[in-house]
Amino acid sequence: MPPPQLVLAQVCSYWRSVAISYPELWSTFIIVDPIKRHISMTKLWLERAGQHPLTLFIEHLWPGCEDALVNTDLIIGLLLPHAHRWKAAIFIFRFGIQSSLLAFPRSELPSLETLYFDVSKSSGWYKDELEHIEKMISSSSLPLRHLTWKTCSPNDMSSRLPNNLTYLCGDFDIGLPFVQSLSKMENLQILRLYGCTQSGSHQNVLLTLPVILQRLHTLDLRLLNVELSRFLFGLINAPDLEILLFSLLPESQQTSSFFAFTQRSHCNLKALAYICPMTWRHPNLEARFLVELLTSPQMAFLSELIMVDIDLDPVLIVLVQPILPSLKRLHLSGHCSGGLLLDMLKHRAQNFPPPQSGFMISEQLFDSGVSFVISPTRRLPLPTIVSGFSISIRARVDGSACQIEDVVEWCEYNSTPHWGMILS
Repeated sequence: MPPPQLVLAQVCSYWRSVAISYPELWSTFIIVDPIKRHISMTKLWLERAGQHPLTLFIEHLWPGCEDALVNTDLIIGLLLPHAHRWKAAIFIFRFGIQSSLLAFPRSELPSLETLYFDVSKSSGWYKDELEHIEKMISSSSLPLRHLTWKTCSPNDMSSRLPNNLTYLCGDFDIGLPFVQSLSKMENLQILRLYGCTQSGSHQNVLLTLPVILQRLHTLDLRLLNVELSRFLFGLINAPDLEILLFSLLPESQQTSSFFAFTQRSHCNLKALAYICPMTWRHPNLEARFLVELLTSPQMAFLSELIMVDIDLDPVLIVLVQPILPSLKRLHLSGHCSGGLLLDMLKHRAQNFPPPQSGFMISEQLFDSGVSFVISPTRRLPLPTIVSGFSISIRARVDGSACQIEDVVEWCEYNSTPHWGMILS
């Protein structure tokens, strides 16, 4: 299917002249697994884009064509002379860095505001090449504000992070260099960390605690390293935090560090997403954690709640109570007792209005770019979590005071278009 710009230009001579006269129509380059035809199209787009700022999306995942790597290099080579006009650049490579991307110094990127760089699944990567890219974007003179950095191995980027970022996402080596970089980001608003590593001693890091991020409103920590997650919750102070997405391993020390973080920050959360990465060894501990979480003062103004792969019974018991008066969106996934689910629906479900505007936790925010590991044998694709429903229940219902048929019957009788119910 041809790009919409070309379709528009082929309607008639008048529409063609109108389309060509708007350079912003030709200033975005979306190229996936480059083929030879993309080279001529890139030349055409550059000609018609004039001097307009450029947005690049180049993804090379599958070597289906023998010339795929060559084509990618040729296309980047065409775009390099216009690097001074790059406003946003997204590079996703599975087979190592393109040599053409190493051909210019950092001074060639005076307009770059957004960079998404992903080689996390690359099978051919070299440290020297990675360091070149790191140095290229670490200059404090760059207008870079949004940075996503995903690699397949530990890197030195933690010590090279620009200070003026408002959005930081990726996998980093969490140690003193990272903490020092983070502490200088006075304008940071969104921080998303996952797949991070931890190396070296943290004795010197403790001297810097806490790191106060005054403008941080969104924190996304999904880490399977217990010590690392506990360390980060003990590190950050975010008084303006409104959106929190996190996973927490079933360890009492980690839950303690989490509550210490929320109390220390004195934040009032408006949106919360919790993903349990594995089954808790002690169900009573999980129940106490969930109850303490939902009844804590920091949840008094919560409007969105997402909980995935948990024992829902403690949550359902709490939701029947007169708490969380501002709750307008609910997504629950896990297993539960039929009677408790029915009670919650009767007490709470009718209070969820149809969505009026975009959710605070959007698919773009929730998607980490990969499936989140729930267990060594099971993965959960994150985009399926976020939907247009204001209430969504995906549950395995156990027999209790009522059977699943009673829940299904109630849902069918009371269901509205903004509900999503999947029961088994």
